[in-house]
Amino acid sequence: MDYKQILLDKKDGIATITLNRPKLMNPLSTVVALEVQDAIRDIEADDSINVVVLTGAGKNFSAGGDLTEQDNRNKSDDPHELGYFLKDVKKFFDALYYCSKPTIAMVKGYALAGGIEMILICDMAVVAEDATIGDQHINNALIGGICTTVHLPRAIGFKKCNELVYTGLWIDGKEAEKIGLVNYAVPVDKLEEETYKLAAKVASKSRYVLAESKALILQQREIPLPNALELGLMSLKYVLGNSADTAEAWAAFQEKRKPVYKGR
Repeated sequence: MDYKQILLDKKDGIATITLNRPKLMNPLSTVVALEVQDAIRDIEADDSINVVVLTGAGKNFSAGGDLTEQDNRNKSDDPHELGYFLKDVKKFFDALYYCSKPTIAMVKGYALAGGIEMILICDMAVVAEDATIGDQHINNALIGGICTTVHLPRAIGFKKCNELVYTGLWIDGKEAEKIGLVNYAVPVDKLEEETYKLAAKVASKSRYVLAESKALILQQREIPLPNALELGLMSLKYVLGNSADTAEAWAAFQEKRKPVYKGR
């Protein structure tokens, strides 16, 4: 597919989605929201892909919403235009959040407003130590209602979430790692190497078991603990009894070789 504002690359079991408007610091626009949904559909249908990396072209991850697009909406006579945009953004976030394949945000430069929201909906994140991260919605009399106010307290706890949301505070990558917002903060010249090292570890696992594991992790956020435990037990029993990949892992262990997974 010929994308206008993103790039999609696939290699060695890893798909990389790159927000590709570096001169504007890779803003979140309607086109980006729609194109990432298309990319996720492509990735979901591709059995060669086990993990997804989301990043930004140039020096930044994403500085948030497309200001030019927002200005046009403000001038529009259509009262529903903002609602259409927000629905598209929610569908984009949902596609990334519920993608059956684990996702990793690779972050450098600015990751603000919509940028921090994309970090939050990825399963993991590796950031440059000198990255600038924050939810600056409050600075513009806005609310991060699609993602930040929902996922940020779950990621870092309510007290630190409240500080970031109520003040619009910006933090660097080291602080983001310290508070548990991201997995690793690394020197910017090591960012790509460390991100793809993590991605390669994930890509080497069974695609089928990765999807089952991710589904369980997502569901445990939404259902009571006893139900989550029962669901986990049922999934483990099903995988142990029916997964060709599980049988292959056991055979490889006994034969002292690397497993060759088929994604079943």
